[in-house]
Amino acid sequence: MSSLKVERLLITGGSGYVGQKLVAKASDRYDVLYTWFTHPTDIPGARSARLNLLDSVQVLHLFLDFSPHAVIHTAYSQENLEVIVSGTKHVVEASDKVGARLLHLSTDAVFDGERGWYRENDIPNPIHPYGKAKAEAEALIGCRGLQIGTGNGYTSGTRLDTELLRQRNAVIIRISLVWGLDPLDPRTRYIKERLEKGEKVVLFTDEYRCPIWVNELAAAILEILDSSFSGIIHVAGPKRMSRYEFGVLLAKNMGLNPKGITPGLSHESGLVRPRDCSLD
Repeated sequence: MSSLKVERLLITGGSGYVGQKLVAKASDRYDVLYTWFTHPTDIPGARSARLNLLDSVQVLHLFLDFSPHAVIHTAYSQENLEVIVSGTKHVVEASDKVGARLLHLSTDAVFDGERGWYRENDIPNPIHPYGKAKAEAEALIGCRGLQIGTGNGYTSGTRLDTELLRQRNAVIIRISLVWGLDPLDPRTRYIKERLEKGEKVVLFTDEYRCPIWVNELAAAILEILDSSFSGIIHVAGPKRMSRYEFGVLLAKNMGLNPKGITPGLSHESGLVRPRDCSLD
């Protein structure tokens, strides 16, 4: 499919960490409208609107009023999985209605973490509710006739239909751990605040990701937006690192003593978490 000339760009979740960076980078190239729900944010050069993604009528009205050429769907909630599942359903339906190109941000947590170095054509097999909800959101974009639930009802083993993604001019972008220093991402801020107080931070040595700098992620997303690509793509940092390794590196870069970071083991924590979600 030939690339679409994008003039009006809608970004959901524009008040989130990745969303804010996307809006800031995109606002000098496109007519940007970004949405928020609980945290209003003023970003120069762009317009904003409060949007309840669970209200299908409100979502459709916003899309019809703005008539975006493209949508970058970053909004999600780990506390309310319906925002991920039903919210994505409403965004997909509205995007189809106005004929907008759709870029959907997903996660490496759609995989079970048993193997690592996952490729785009690997079938998701999430093991916790958040990963299941994100996998179901992917399926709402790339599968036909899916009956949605709340994330927990997702059936593993669903292979996405790349032809449907092509027809929709849609891209599913799976990302890894996102970090940044200006401003600090939430995880890095947590580490910094605890170390500055002399409090211990426990990070796992047996849980691996491919951390990516938020500026590079935003630039990559906008590059994909302007391309003719449709389908599934992994966008992650080049290096596989344990959470402990990465935390120590961040502490050193911030001029903090990394001795306050204690190594821990995910498999001894009792938590259900994927161990190795490195992306190829």
